[in-house]
Amino acid sequence: MKPEFLTPKNLHAPEVIFESADFFIAYKPPKMHSAPGSGPSLAEWCALRFPEINKITGRGGYGLLHRLDYETHGLLLFARNQKSFDMFTLMQERGEVIKEYGVLAAEASGAIAGFPPFTYENPGGLPPVIASQFRPYGPGRKEVRPCAISGLGKNYSTVILKNNICPAGSCRYMEVRIEKGFRHQIRCHLAWAGFPVLNDPLYGGKKAGVGFLGLRAASLRFTDPGTEKELFYTLPELDFFDI
Repeated sequence: MKPEFLTPKNLHAPEVIFESADFFIAYKPPKMHSAPGSGPSLAEWCALRFPEINKITGRGGYGLLHRLDYETHGLLLFARNQKSFDMFTLMQERGEVIKEYGVLAAEASGAIAGFPPFTYENPGGLPPVIASQFRPYGPGRKEVRPCAISGLGKNYSTVILKNNICPAGSCRYMEVRIEKGFRHQIRCHLAWAGFPVLNDPLYGGKKAGVGFLGLRAASLRFTDPGTEKELFYTLPELDFFDI
């Protein structure tokens, strides 16, 4: 399926980038919360423009169907009515709302504390899938660390779709896919594999170019709850920083 490209006007400002009768897609800039609770949020910003989402119940309210980390930028999906919200929620539980991310990362300069050994037998490469459970880690439990997969608890997988060396040779451009995400999942999994995201001090990422995290919620694939048509929306690829 060919994607429909969406391009925000300003990477540092919130924007409703696509809308239909049953849902809309908003762009969240870096350093903005997805949901209310810790400061100004994209959900509250959207509610001023789409007041009908204030009536939607479930999860965090506002029709918000998933979240991004405070530092991450990219696409967020909102339902505009209760029926659509309930249908999207079922789709997500079945793994039918597919999220893909663009990543800029660089090889770690040293070991990062708290990680178990990473056993993939291809130095300098990455496996097709990185999977684990997670545990809180560090002061204030601000970070997470992977732990062994077992029959207890939920396992989370990060699928590596693309892993290219940037033109300057100093970083990697990756595309990854998740279906059900955990807090900091992609950041933690890539750091575990030895390639932390650029500008991510929590997980050993190198400083580079522009000052925000090299992680973009780049695309969404799902079925329109009103028309049952398969949809695919995406942002352009991440720019290569001069690092």
